[in-house]
Parts: sequence; structure tokens; C-alpha cells
Amino acid sequence: MVTSRSLHTAYSLKSDFSNLLFLVAALLLSVVFFFLTKLCFKHVYNEDTPSKRFRVRLISENKHLQILAGSFMISGFLLLINVLSLYNFVSGYLKNPIKIIEGRVDNFIPMALGGHGEESFEVNKIYFHYSKYQLGLWGYSKTMVDGGIIKPDLYVRITYLENDMRNEILKLETE
Repeated sequence: MVTSRSLHTAYSLKSDFSNLLFLVAALLLSVVFFFLTKLCFKHVYNEDTPSKRFRVRLISENKHLQILAGSFMISGFLLLINVLSLYNFVSGYLKNPIKIIEGRVDNFIPMALGGHGEESFEVNKIYFHYSKYQLGLWGYSKTMVDGGIIKPDLYVRITYLENDMRNEILKLETE
């Protein structure tokens, strides 16, 4: 006789907009960086060189503007990371079917207190690992140290996507 378990949704990617908000913020900051760079730097034609190359000359001596432009350059890098991770997630979604697994959490290894490691566990021999400190994760990534709900021997139903790098948890239902 199969008994039906009463599970509640603890996490759903549908209601998690944190990565999307980060992507939009990084995009906006990158646009601002582009225009600040135009204010700070100017391409100057150098007639003294035989190859007649352009050289970049700093036209603003404002240190605050330079620091601001540098910080926006970092946001452009973060935007690139997020776009690449979104591409990886969407391509995984198009290549692989979404799967559902149900069972008890086994081989649970929590992230160390105060550490920047990963948390990992298995459900019916399917391995999951995540960390909130990794950029570009599109799924559940809240470790037990940070208030996450995964713990040893917890009964779960996980809707996930097999990706090249990891099994992305799209929906997590628990007892």
C-alpha cells in the first residue's frame, strides 16, 4: 500500500527573482559604466607613431569619477558572469528534461560554519551540491548555516534540472 505524504513547497524558482534582479542591476550599472568611461577617457589620434595608432588619454582628473568608473567595470564583469550562467541554465533546460525525485536526504554534508564551501547531499543516489557564495546559480542555494532547510534524513521531493555542472534545484518540497 502506497501512502501519500503531505509535503509543502519550501522553495520554488518561480518565486525567486534574486538572480534576475541581480542581472538587471548589473546591466544598468554596466550601461552607466559605459557612459562614465566616455566621460573619463578619450581616444586620441597619435600622429607621431608610424602606425598611426590611437592611444587612450585620461581627460578627467577627478579621482572619484575614476573610482566610480572602475566599480562599474566590476559590475560589467558580474553581468557577464550572470549572462553566461543564464545561458548555461537555459541551454540545460532546452537539452535535458526536468526530473522529479522523492526520498530521504542521505550523505548530507553541511557547509562549514563561517566558511565559503558547498553543502551537498543525495536523494536516492542523485547528488546535489550548492553554495550561496557561487555566482550564477539558478536554483536553491541556501545552506543550513544560512537558514536553509535541508538536513539529514529529511523527506523531500525535488524538481530539478540536470545541468552540465550540477543538478539545479527548481522546486523543493519537504515534510
